[in-house]
Amino acid sequence: MLERGGSAVDAAIAGLLCNGVVNPQSMGIGGGKAMGIPGEIAGYWEAHLKFGKLPWAELFQPAIELCINGSTVQPPLAKSLQSKKEQILAEPTLRDIFTQPGGKDVLKEGDTMYRQQLGETLQKIAENGANVFYNGSVSKDLLADLSQPDGINSPITAKDLSSYRYSIHSIRRGSKVLHTTNVPSSGPVLGFILNAMKEFYPNKSEIPFGNWSRSDQGLFFHRLTEVYKHAYGRRSFLGDPKFVSDNVDHRQTLNSLGDPRFARFIKSQINDSSTYEDLAYYGARSGATEPRDSGTAHLSVVSPDGVAVAVTSTINTAFGAMFRSTRTGIIMNNEMDDFANPGPNSWGQEALENQQNNNLPEPGKRPMSSMCPSVIVGRDSGQIQAVIGGAGGTKIITAVSQVPTAATVLLLSEIGGMDLLAATEFRRLHHQLLPKEIMFESDFPRDILEELESRGHTTKQYNSFPGSVVVSVHKDINSTWLGVFDPRKLGEVDGID
Repeated sequence: MLERGGSAVDAAIAGLLCNGVVNPQSMGIGGGKAMGIPGEIAGYWEAHLKFGKLPWAELFQPAIELCINGSTVQPPLAKSLQSKKEQILAEPTLRDIFTQPGGKDVLKEGDTMYRQQLGETLQKIAENGANVFYNGSVSKDLLADLSQPDGINSPITAKDLSSYRYSIHSIRRGSKVLHTTNVPSSGPVLGFILNAMKEFYPNKSEIPFGNWSRSDQGLFFHRLTEVYKHAYGRRSFLGDPKFVSDNVDHRQTLNSLGDPRFARFIKSQINDSSTYEDLAYYGARSGATEPRDSGTAHLSVVSPDGVAVAVTSTINTAFGAMFRSTRTGIIMNNEMDDFANPGPNSWGQEALENQQNNNLPEPGKRPMSSMCPSVIVGRDSGQIQAVIGGAGGTKIITAVSQVPTAATVLLLSEIGGMDLLAATEFRRLHHQLLPKEIMFESDFPRDILEELESRGHTTKQYNSFPGSVVVSVHKDINSTWLGVFDPRKLGEVDGID
């Protein structure tokens, strides 16, 4: 799309549409039961109206061709199909497109996947615009499938679809360089983490992180983990601002997260020698773990004219609601599980007490999300220096904060002299306050883990890999744009001269 003279937004929309075809386990245009009203197409339409250059229909053609001509099953999809094999074989709407001839086994890596109905739906949207999805032939077909009593029997109505409105939020501007999304995303939480770590390490180290002493490396990750715990404790007070803006806890927490003085205060509360078990120490009130959202995809785009787009998309868990509208080919999301609930969620987890106040489901409300796509600009020049975001559910926040660029104050590269690729490849750890343990990737340096354990941390290796994926583009010291796709998951970097 960029080669055709399109904008960064054009390229992002086309890329997301294609990604939704070939990675249906992670994202797509589908949005009641477990499903939220799908807002993807409405968002694309508005973004294209404001910033697009190419004709709307042209953005859809690559994805339509993938649907009709078929796409090769790549390792991430093959792995997800295998992990959900039992459910897919038991669900006719998924079995039709995700199984080999005969329907006895799921598609394998290298097989060809066809999505004829989705291709026809995308063609209708390409020709008629977004309205056909919300108040036209596509919405009628979608509702017909959703209302089948022998299917998902969803309570979503024609009014629900036709009355859907996209929401535009002001960005969270860092005092220096970070521009990120506002609540109900987790951009403010990311900003707080970066501010707090900047308090510990105000200046770039001249010594590469790999040459730090084991004690200093351990201290760095201890401080980072403690900041994470404070971040997730405060995150539990947040919710959709259209519904909770008058809530004192929400308002004060949101203001604090963006205040450098609060970052300095948190620094003063962190004990370099020990971690703590008390939830109140980290700002939370009570309860167990947060929901673990997952099944996400991120795209970072910079166009030749210097415009940047960071966009993250999801249908929540792998294959969303595990239901496909056969008339439209759309796989529906299960985004409702991102809301807090008085009882346990699908993983048997209960929300923190304060989450129950601000992130309970209501008509028209958007749930809290871990997504935090961000654009980083130079302090003095105001020029775009980096575009970054990630996938991995609640691990998005910690992953993005651990993958910095040389253009900003984002942790390792400013502190330890890592380049972008090295920072992306470095093994990660994650702590979300509850459960009370550090989750770490395989091959995370054992000596650093021992340093953390000596301070009272409990450590546990991820059950699955990858736990998180980060995609970024940044400008190097020669003003050349460089892209890095996380090697933890199949993907690639593309560009034009």
